[in-house]
Amino acid sequence: MPKSYFDETEEAQGGITTPLTGALVKIIGIERTKTREKGLRMYVEEVEIKQPKQYKGIRIKDWIVVGSEDDPLAKRPETWRRSEGGPGRLKRLITRAGAPLSDDDEEWMEAVEEREYVTPVHIRMDDDGEPRARLGLAFRPSDEDCPEIGEADEDDKPSKGKAKGKKGATAAGKKLRDRKKGDDDEDEDEKDDEDEDEKPKKGKKGKDEDDEDDEDEKKSSKSSKKSSKKDDDDDDDDDEDEKPKSSKAKSKSKKKDEDDDEDE
Repeated sequence: MPKSYFDETEEAQGGITTPLTGALVKIIGIERTKTREKGLRMYVEEVEIKQPKQYKGIRIKDWIVVGSEDDPLAKRPETWRRSEGGPGRLKRLITRAGAPLSDDDEEWMEAVEEREYVTPVHIRMDDDGEPRARLGLAFRPSDEDCPEIGEADEDDKPSKGKAKGKKGATAAGKKLRDRKKGDDDEDEDEKDDEDEDEKPKKGKKGKDEDDEDDEDEKKSSKSSKKSSKKDDDDDDDDDEDEKPKSSKAKSKSKKKDEDDDEDE
């Protein structure tokens, strides 16, 4: 009767549905194949998660296409010059895993087995709305920009029907850029707040100065009017003073003429 050894077996976790900022993975193997529709040369990589601990043992497959429509089997050297396409990703995977490069893919496929590297794990929704794990770029644990091992933030989790995570970018790098951008935005907000605080003060000050100028103009105008009125009054007084003198002079002249007539 066959025996069962469940003491050695862990429960199935049903795959990974949570994006990871970074995960330490071990390469189970890589095999050469072709895409289903166009028959483009492609390599299928299978890895097993070592860390984070809660996801240990979960396996993920990744598909790296190196062929193109012009060169489906990637037989020409120029097809391999696409650094941001499949060839570039494949070379990075091999070197960051610490395996030697070779023109013979059988050699490097064997050389990478059991080797480890760190990679972010993105979750994308397929056409059926089911979450699918996808591997990001490969990193050595000693790389300065190696992503931190752990789960991603809630904002990095995908919603149904939408793919989450940027191609060719690590979650750690995105996290760092978002943090820096957030700091810059805070600085801008603080600067704007300071400007806003200064504007009312300046406006109030300007208004007060305008009011003071208006008051000075009013006072000056009143003073000018008073001065003008005073001058007019003085002129009237002078006229009044001159009138009696003129009349008195005429009376005196008339009396003198009368006296002269009498003498004659």
